[in-house]
Amino acid sequence: MKGKKTISTRGTFSNICFCLRFLFQINRKLFWIRVPSTVFVVLANFVNVIFMRYIFNALTEEGGVKIILLLVTGMVAVSFTISTLNAFLSKIDTKEREITSYKLNLFLSDLAMKMKYADLEDPKMKDFISLAGSVNPFFDVLTYTTGFVTALLNVSGFAAIIMTIHPIVFLFLGLVVLTQIIIERKMREYQGGWRQETGPIFRRRNYLA
Repeated sequence: MKGKKTISTRGTFSNICFCLRFLFQINRKLFWIRVPSTVFVVLANFVNVIFMRYIFNALTEEGGVKIILLLVTGMVAVSFTISTLNAFLSKIDTKEREITSYKLNLFLSDLAMKMKYADLEDPKMKDFISLAGSVNPFFDVLTYTTGFVTALLNVSGFAAIIMTIHPIVFLFLGLVVLTQIIIERKMREYQGGWRQETGPIFRRRNYLA
């Protein structure tokens, strides 16, 4: 990717906020689905950890077979309920993504109809419209943001648990998370540069089609 421009952290954050605000204006329901879905994903992880802790305590303290069976049944029931709700929300999320994609294309079509014909024939403008018409970058931002919030909540919760075990494990976990953040940022920079370079190629392909 020769000559590609790098975006600062502040610029990246500004772009993320713009994409999220734009998606929120296009379809707010998509966000109302993502919020509880994120909460259920985090709860699913902690439910198993909390129940397993009580199960191990019952085993070591000889709490009795009935208590252990009750805890195992409770863990399975709660996990099944959360998984069912999350699957239901995931189905709605897929539907709302399709609606958002349609509304986004409709929004761009309305803008294009208001532009001058000479501007629409400008190759640079065609590249811009082609890139803007791709909904993947918007959904990628939403997916990355949701994943980041989920990871942050998981790390915070597990860190609190791990700190009660041994601080060294917490430091190792922080190092792993930091490495993952650096790798994901490099991947986003690469994908951004790739989209800029392939914009004219896709525009020519669409024109030939």
